[in-house]
Amino acid sequence: MDDQVDPVLAQALLEHSPDAHLVVSAEGEVLHVNAAAETLLGRSRGELVGSSVLALLPERLVERVELGLGRYLADPVAVPMDGTHGGGLALLRADGSEVAVDVSTTPVRDAAGRTVLGIGLRDAARRQSTGTLFRDLLEAAPDAMVIVDADGQVVLVNEQAERMFGWSRAELVGQPVEVLVPHRFRGGHPERRGTFSRAATHRPMGDEQLFALRRDGTQFPADISLSPLATGDGVLFSAAVRDVSDRQRVRDETDRIRDELIATVSHELRTPLTSILGYTELLADLDDDELGPVARQMLSVVQRNATRELNLVNDLLTVASVHAEQLALDREPVDLGSVVAGAVESARPLLTDAGLELVVDLDAVPPVAGDPRRLGQLLDNLLTNAAKFTPRGGSIRVQLGRDEDEVLVRVSDTGVGMSEQETRLVFERLYRAPSAVSSHVQGAGLGLSIVRAVVEAHGGRVEVASTPGEGSTFSVWLPVPAA
Repeated sequence: MDDQVDPVLAQALLEHSPDAHLVVSAEGEVLHVNAAAETLLGRSRGELVGSSVLALLPERLVERVELGLGRYLADPVAVPMDGTHGGGLALLRADGSEVAVDVSTTPVRDAAGRTVLGIGLRDAARRQSTGTLFRDLLEAAPDAMVIVDADGQVVLVNEQAERMFGWSRAELVGQPVEVLVPHRFRGGHPERRGTFSRAATHRPMGDEQLFALRRDGTQFPADISLSPLATGDGVLFSAAVRDVSDRQRVRDETDRIRDELIATVSHELRTPLTSILGYTELLADLDDDELGPVARQMLSVVQRNATRELNLVNDLLTVASVHAEQLALDREPVDLGSVVAGAVESARPLLTDAGLELVVDLDAVPPVAGDPRRLGQLLDNLLTNAAKFTPRGGSIRVQLGRDEDEVLVRVSDTGVGMSEQETRLVFERLYRAPSAVSSHVQGAGLGLSIVRAVVEAHGGRVEVASTPGEGSTFSVWLPVPAA
């Protein structure tokens, strides 16, 4: 394949470039110019071609450029037009005025093998006006704007940032951006910043709940968007920060009212449901001659539905307790193997009826400090969730083992799986995945939020890994008490 550039095409590209271009011989003679050069210098092509490039310079710069040109030709390399080269260089226009320019140089060989220079010129005022425009836009932004370099040092802020954070520009510039990050998040922030910078793409506001730190030590919830900015000095990163305290207060008040309503209604429902179940248990104890087969079958339906409703009420009460930060734990040394085994046995009839294979792999693990009832509740919810979303013929695997100084419980299924977006939301209260809604899977979207609440109350963590169409794996880590 011929990789030579068509001379006619090259000439056309040069002619229509928005930047001025000169082709200059090693002796400094101007060999060619484009239309932008005529405009920049106010001289015709006929005046420029054949003249000395030194004749285009103010007298004070001639000696400097002549020496620099000689040194450059001894070891010519391409120099980009990034505003950092040719500092202080100016050219003379035909009317005697001077124009400050940014310069690029590219050494090339002509048809005879001689080195000639391609010189690109750009009115430096354009760069300066662009910088002024950028600063004007920064100041006009409605959000606090913080610009940092690749090392995380603040290089520029706007007035809104001064007001929001309580620092002056002079105080903020040069500081690590971590001074604006609450202490509890500060340790991991450089790593997160590095991860973003290595694959920098725009990250919109509202992607996750974040917090920022004022100079006086107070924290506030914030929406933050991040964007990379390519500059002549490398990539910078802009953060637009919006204080969402008012929105958070409204959300918190709404949550409080909702949880109070849930708790009140749940208590009102719990009493009659408990009474119904009590009477159905008494009826179930009757002999067959006192309770016929049809009545017994109907009684079984009543018991099953009442039990399901009571479980839902209990879940609602748990959720209300979590949000009110009143989730009570009766802590004691817990044999997690026994808790897992009990949950598995309780779920076995459900899984068998659903046509699911159950695989159990339990290693011996040290006791954890926790509430066996709450830990059983989280396992019940994980197993029930797996059963709901795994088609007949699939399998569910339960694993228990040691992971360094933690105990690890895993519940995996071969179900419908989730998208990445769904995995980010699955532990939120009342969230139901689109697949659950479209498949008419029963549930109120409470079970997995309770799982997270119970795990966090025990000082642990929970994660989910999932692939659509292949299944999901929920992993729970609980700390092992120090000996």
